Amino acid sequence: LLAGRFRVEVEWTDFSSVTRDALVSSASTSDTALFYWTNAVNLELLIKGIDACSFNNKFWIYFAAATNVGYRVTVTDTHAGGEPKVYTNPVGTVPQATTDISAFDCP
Repeated sequence: LLAGRFRVEVEWTDFSSVTRDALVSSASTSDTALFYWTNAVNLELLIKGIDACSFNNKFWIYFAAATNVGYRVTVTDTHAGGEPKVYTNPVGTVPQATTDISAFDCP
């Protein structure tokens, strides 16, 4: 995300408790990434990063999923380092959209 500033990794867990890596579909902007589980035309999760440094000195992370399988989204700041942000949703739960407006500090 954001021209390589952030690395996003997504794992999903099915109802048989099998965990796999999500796959990245192409997106039309470096601000956004789309993920799918098994079929490239069946998108499951959209995530985007927003550079809000001029607003609140933070990078924002927004995402939403169209699934009720479990997932784990890990976002890592590749420039500043530090602990990644990890967001999870348990199997069988309809997820809420995530709007983390204080995800990462600006440089």
